Amino acid sequence: MATEVLGQTDPNGKIVAADALHTVTATAEFICDHGGEFMLPAKENRKTLFDALPWEQVQVAHAECSIGTNPQPDLADPHAAQIGGS
Repeated sequence: MATEVLGQTDPNGKIVAADALHTVTATAEFICDHGGEFMLPAKENRKTLFDALPWEQVQVAHAECSIGTNPQPDLADPHAAQIGGS
C-alpha cells in the first residue's frame, strides 16, 4: 500500500520517513528508484535486516530508558493515553 500512496507523489530529491510497518524492500526500492531517500526503522523483530546492519559503526548521541511516575500525564489530546510500566 505504501508504494501506491508514494506513487501519487514525487519522491525525487526528498527524504521519505515511515514507521516500521513500511520497512520492507518494495518500499525502499520504490523510493530509491524514483530518486528519493528514506528513513525507515530497523527493529529487532526483523532479525535478518537487524542483524545485517553495521551497528558497531552507529554513533549514539543520546540514550535514555526510564519509567514515568505519572501514569496519565497531561496530554494535549484528550483521547490520548500513555502506557506506563512499573
